[in-house]
This record gives sequence, structure tokens and C-alpha cells, in this order.
Amino acid sequence: MRIITLLLLIFSSNFCLKAQYSGTWSGKLSVQGQELPLVFHIVQEGNSCSAKMDSPAQGAKGIPVGECELKEREIQLKLANIGARYTGKFKNGIIEGMFEQSGLKFPLNLKPQVEEEKITRPQDPLQPIGYKEQEVFFTNEKDKTTLAGTVSIPNNCETCPAVILVSGSGAQNRDSEVFNHRPFAVLADHLAKSNIIVLRYDDRGVGKSKGDFSKATTSTFTEDASAAISFIKKYPKVDSNQVGIIGHSEGGLVAIKLASKSEVNFAVLMASPAIPGAQILMGQQLAQIENTSLDAAQKKDLEDFIKGQMDVLLKSKTPVKARANLNSYYKKNFKKLPPATRGMGLEKYAQIQTQALASPWVMEFVKYDPRLDLSQIKIPVLAVNGDKDTQVNAEVNLASIEDGLKAAGNSDYQIEKLNGLNHLFQPAETGSIMEYERIETTLDTEFLNLVSSWIVAKTYGEN
Repeated sequence: MRIITLLLLIFSSNFCLKAQYSGTWSGKLSVQGQELPLVFHIVQEGNSCSAKMDSPAQGAKGIPVGECELKEREIQLKLANIGARYTGKFKNGIIEGMFEQSGLKFPLNLKPQVEEEKITRPQDPLQPIGYKEQEVFFTNEKDKTTLAGTVSIPNNCETCPAVILVSGSGAQNRDSEVFNHRPFAVLADHLAKSNIIVLRYDDRGVGKSKGDFSKATTSTFTEDASAAISFIKKYPKVDSNQVGIIGHSEGGLVAIKLASKSEVNFAVLMASPAIPGAQILMGQQLAQIENTSLDAAQKKDLEDFIKGQMDVLLKSKTPVKARANLNSYYKKNFKKLPPATRGMGLEKYAQIQTQALASPWVMEFVKYDPRLDLSQIKIPVLAVNGDKDTQVNAEVNLASIEDGLKAAGNSDYQIEKLNGLNHLFQPAETGSIMEYERIETTLDTEFLNLVSSWIVAKTYGEN
């Protein structure tokens, strides 16, 4: 699910600065006892500069950001799209400053970073990998977007089953790289060594894939996945009658859509949502309220505010109407928000929220009910989730998947809730997003073996 806000930093100045900002700067933001590393890549040219930001713990690189004002030995970054601001002073070779958001202030000191730290994980595939890989390109014929990916081919394969891998929400490369982990590279490696051909690809607008990610919706990603399926069915050594899809998180919704049309022969749903998007989004927001220090009355006001906001969004037919309706709602109900949030002002708050919510992706997501498509699926399905998943609740969503498949009259399915695993299928303590980067394991071995053995049984036959 989407957990990253994308930013763009553009720096400007009215005179030649004595402080040299060009280079890579890094620091750690302390939020609720957790450290969030931030990295800024700054290029200064005379009185002007430009930059990009990385949030390694969130798996975000080359993030675009808003506006800035440079003064002698001082820099001020105004991050309008998230209602934040960073002000720092150049001192003794570092930038000492303060990060502000929603009326709260956090110290953030930036130090020069000589070179980007290359982090490898124990499960990253290493040469010799024991199978062949080939870069490929295929086209979504509906909008003529060319996508790039990698096909992994087992060495001893004459005719083999194949799968495509579809990533979760957010702009992902073919390895589904996030938090310095490359789960799709690890999964493809494991499946190729199990005599399964694998196609993984960059999301549109990411890596070598063309297209505009910002304008895409789940339906767009479904069209891209459909193009990937058509491509891999014609690929050498692929058994075109044994082609499946593995979708993680939002990719699970894509898998459900395509499985309901029998475009694939089997489907693996990894931490897939299976209830209306509005329930998921609102559930995440309400869960966050419980972890705040607000008193009971403030929590009740905020819960009512969030429910009302979702009702407005569901009733709006277009993004333009949603923006107008949300702005009207915020004017009437702004007082229900906590004092710290009201500190940014109504205009700024409305700007941030409407930009985030009144988008084609969000509006399609909250209105989509996957239960309708689940009730049409006739092919074999493996649905798996971790019991520590804090983004897609295992109990609720696995039950909904099973109910939908039963409604379809489908008895060829397997539902698995794996103990101790989070949303990324890592062994976890709490399942919190903030743990993801600290965990060395990319994909739990039990999960990998479950997926490969299930696919082998469905395609090569039960042992």
C-alpha cells in the first residue's frame, strides 16, 4: 500500500553564496522514537541550485521536491505538498536545522556524505546465479506504452510454466526495490531455481519503462500486467497453458482482476486487499489515531472528520468535483482537527489533502470492491499473508478472499496466514513499517517454499 509522499526540491537564491551546498547531504529525523534517514543530492550553480531527495527507509530515491530560498550560510526548504518546512544554517561543515510539519518541530542536522552507501542483503542473488536472465521490452497496446523487464529462465527448462510478478503501490522498479530490499529479485531467483520462468518489470515511468506513473490507476496497471501476460505466453520455452500471476499488495488487486477474466491459469495473492478500498484507507487512518497522544474527545472528533471526508470522496464523481467538495467540507469541519494540525492553516491543509485525495488513483481505489471480481474466479488461487501485517489486515482480507472464492464455486484454493511475518513477508517483531529496513531477511524462507511448491504442484502435478 502507498506509504510514501513524493517531494521535489528546487533551490534558488538572489546572490552568490559563500557556503558550498553542492554534494550529497544526509541526516536522521527522529519521529516517535524511530529514526528516519533523509538524503539530499544538491547541485549548486552560482546563485541557483537544484536537488533531489532520498528516503532510504521508505525505499524512495530521486524524489522530486517543492521550493526553497537560499541565503548566505542558510537554506530554507518549503515542502508545500506535505505542509512541511526545513530551515538550516551552514555551520562548521554541516547544516544545522529544524524540520517543521503540522505545527511540530524536529531537529535535523545534515552532514556531507562522501558516497552513497551500497547496502546488500543476505538473499540478494549473486553470480553465478545458475539460470539465464534476459532483458526484454513489451508494449501495452491500449496506450502504446513500452515496458521493460527481466525474464529469468531455468537452465534445464525445455517447456516450463511461467509467472509474472506485479508490485504493490508506489513507483517500483522490476526488483520491487524498497527499504534497500529487492524482494522480486529474490522471488524470481527462488522460482527460477524451481524450474519456473519469471517475468518481472519496471512500473510505467520507472527505470527503463516509458509512460507516466503519476497519471496511472489500478486499471492502468492491470492493462500493463495483461500486456506482460500476453508477452510471456509467446516467449520461448514457456508453456502457454501454464502461465500465472503473483501480485503483492495493490498488485494483488491486479491479479484478482485478471484472474476473474481467466487471463491466467493460476494466481498467487501476496498480502492482497480483498475489501473495498474505502474501508482499507479509512481503517489505516483510524488505526493511526489510536497511536497518537490525543485525548478521547479529540480522537472522536478526528474519527468523525475522517469518516466524513471519505463520504465526500465516495460521492464525488470526478477529481475536479472531489476537490471542490473536499474544500467545502474542510471549511465547515476544520475545527474538528487537532490544534497541531490546525496550526498550518485551513488553506494549506486543504491544498495538501485535496492534492493527495482528489487524484485518479485514490478515487478509483476507494471505490473498487474486489469482492465482486473474487466471486468470478474459477482458476487455482494461493492467498497468503503475514499475521503481523499492519497495512493489509490478514484476518479480514484472507477471510474476504475465501468468501469470494466460495461464492464463485471455486474449491481449488489455499489460504495461508504465516506466523510472525509482516506486509513484506519478513520475520518481524511488531510489523511496523519502521522495522522494514532494519530486518536483514528480504523474504522469509517458509513463504518462498510455500509459493514455489504450490506452483510446482499446480503446473508439474502433485507429488
